[in-house]
Amino acid sequence: MLPLNIDASTRKQFHRALRESHVVVPTVQVLSLDHKRIADVSHMLIEGQVNVVNDSTTTRNCSLSLYDPRGHIGFGDYDPSEGALYLDNMIRVVLSYTWDGFDDWVDVPVFCGPVTSLSRDADTLAVECQGKEHLARRAVWEPKSFQAPRYVVDLIRNIMRRSGETRFDIPSSKDIKKVTLDQFDLYRQSSPWAKAQNLAHAIDRQLFYDGRGILRLRKLPKRPVWTFTDGDRGTLTSRPRVSFDVENAKNLVWVKGRKPKGANERVNGWARLPHDNPLSVQKLGRGPDNLGGVLLEVVENDNLKTKAECEKRAVELVNRRARQAVNVEFDSLPIPHLEPGDLVAVDSSDLQQEFVLRQFSIPLVAGDSMSVGYTRRMLVGRKAKFNPLFKSVIVDGWVRL
Repeated sequence: MLPLNIDASTRKQFHRALRESHVVVPTVQVLSLDHKRIADVSHMLIEGQVNVVNDSTTTRNCSLSLYDPRGHIGFGDYDPSEGALYLDNMIRVVLSYTWDGFDDWVDVPVFCGPVTSLSRDADTLAVECQGKEHLARRAVWEPKSFQAPRYVVDLIRNIMRRSGETRFDIPSSKDIKKVTLDQFDLYRQSSPWAKAQNLAHAIDRQLFYDGRGILRLRKLPKRPVWTFTDGDRGTLTSRPRVSFDVENAKNLVWVKGRKPKGANERVNGWARLPHDNPLSVQKLGRGPDNLGGVLLEVVENDNLKTKAECEKRAVELVNRRARQAVNVEFDSLPIPHLEPGDLVAVDSSDLQQEFVLRQFSIPLVAGDSMSVGYTRRMLVGRKAKFNPLFKSVIVDGWVRL
């Protein structure tokens, strides 16, 4: 979840207010690429939505509809020759919450990123924005070599500085002491974002831009950070729909660690899903011996030095892949401080399931619901469609070979 800088008591009240009654006020600001405020256009907002897709090259995108009869600062005017001005701007969106008995506001930043497209229809501006990864995907052009050994977190920070980034929420090398063992090169055509993502995956961390526009490196949550429930004080507004993504699923993970001095092979360990899991080797196999059901992922990590470390890593990965292969779709009251990759749960009369939050949409106009498990186009008054539900039988667990 996004850190909100509020104490535990206020957080508890905030979570209760999200389920019950509250007042939410959106703030939309125009920024320079260096986060300097240019204008506040909150009063121009007609409708808007933030879409979050964890598996996409750009995690967040934002769609806004603004009433702008005269042409506002930072967006040019009716002259098409001025259209390029918007490429020098970013949009920041903050949702501010208050409720009865609370005399302050809780601010939840949900988006910060560059404007990538703009169109005008009479007095209305349609603005499309992408997350700040969009800026970091551009070519470096000026090559740079980083000599080994070097701490991975410092290398990620230095690489992203080559894209102009200055805002980081990255642990120090005292907390993550893993180092690169080879020289690391940035070539003219290299994308800082792609290089930094590869390094983050190598140390089993998630690298992403959060709603504040800050680059974060974190461990993925191992326990649900939010549970969606039904009933009078629940947040569900539609029945959950469950599906399994077999194409991207893995039921056996083989982890290879460092090669000891004088050894011919790397230390290694593996883990697989239990036989009663719907994605297990046995369930997907065929014939009298249930053969052909192995969905294998091989991971090499020089930072793992023992068989026990490899086995522990394999257990974590196979359970994570099982959760990632499950997609749960439903509509909910907005929970704006959820992050892509968060582990969440749904607990309703129809379904009890943990899953990884891969896609969701946050409405910026009060009264609309939040979509979870899918992203929808920004529409007004969309009616929910009923979809049949089938129960999930996935369970946590693993079996060593």
